[in-house]
Amino acid sequence: MKKTYIKILIVDDDEDIVIMLKDFISSFEDQYGLEIRSASTGVDAISSIKDFFPDVMLTDVIIPGTDGSKLASVMREYCPSSFIIGMSGFSNDDRRIASLGKFYDAFLKKPFELEEFEAIFQNAFKEMIQKSVQ
Repeated sequence: MKKTYIKILIVDDDEDIVIMLKDFISSFEDQYGLEIRSASTGVDAISSIKDFFPDVMLTDVIIPGTDGSKLASVMREYCPSSFIIGMSGFSNDDRRIASLGKFYDAFLKKPFELEEFEAIFQNAFKEMIQKSVQ
């Protein structure tokens, strides 16, 4: 059976989070063909979006040089069928998080449990598979 190939961009200036996410996502390589890239600044992330055309982007809401909502707008412009996951550890304000929903397909409050991340990521994978067969 042919694997669905999924390109993933992780945008976070916290290297520990990037490593943890890459390691966890890599555990799905037996199910999916994956290419994972990361960026730690807004400039690098926008360049990666324009060159890499990711299917899935995980982005911190606050990134040096920009913010996650700006990145989501660029992502929608270049990759309109992408799945975007926002992440933030700075707000417990549910109203603010709800307002971010217009930019993201899913949102995680840091710190998050890997089980919560896995559920969201599996949903993203399912969407990418459905879009690839259409």
